[in-house]
Amino acid sequence: MEVLITALIINLGLLAILLLMFLNGFISTPPSELTLAIAGVFAYTTNLSLGWVFVVAIIGNLIGMYIPYEIGRSIGYVWLTNIKKDFSKKGKIKRKISQHIPQEKSLNFIANKFKEKPIWVGVFRCLPLVRSTITSLPAGVVKMPRLKFIFYSFLGVLVWTGFWILIGYFVGEAWHEVKVFGTIILIFVLLAIIYYMKVRAQRYFKKKLKF
Repeated sequence: MEVLITALIINLGLLAILLLMFLNGFISTPPSELTLAIAGVFAYTTNLSLGWVFVVAIIGNLIGMYIPYEIGRSIGYVWLTNIKKDFSKKGKIKRKISQHIPQEKSLNFIANKFKEKPIWVGVFRCLPLVRSTITSLPAGVVKMPRLKFIFYSFLGVLVWTGFWILIGYFVGEAWHEVKVFGTIILIFVLLAIIYYMKVRAQRYFKKKLKF
């Protein structure tokens, strides 16, 4: 996978990053941290613009994430759990695929979290494995307002994308060594951003009410 991503970025540059991040948002593969770290390395070692790497990665990921959200909003995710049940009873390849499809109770758990507090969308965007389709589908099912979904998704994607691109840019191939600790740091950073914005919003509306 790493060799393929590297080859695509060498040959297609920003277009490869856009497409790879779109696929990650839509079908949760290839791993976004792998794509972003490699893109960061190339931004340092070649004339690839670091700013444009940020922009195309975020845009590609958000567009990919939005499609499962609309699918969840329109038809739910029962179809996905039915596929899991069906594939688990068939050939070796289908059984392997079924292992990567989340269980219905897991999707229900996430959906309930989003119903209680939409900011969980942003937090989940900073968690590997669940940050893409597994987050978007439940958000659509509970019919989270589109603007809220996009806003919190953007915050999470901004933190996640920025972190891994900069890790690749400054650390290089050693990014593998900080992977686990990096994810933990990202969650705290995102929560801090959300808290700060919430406090600023409350102060703003209090001032408005005084007039």
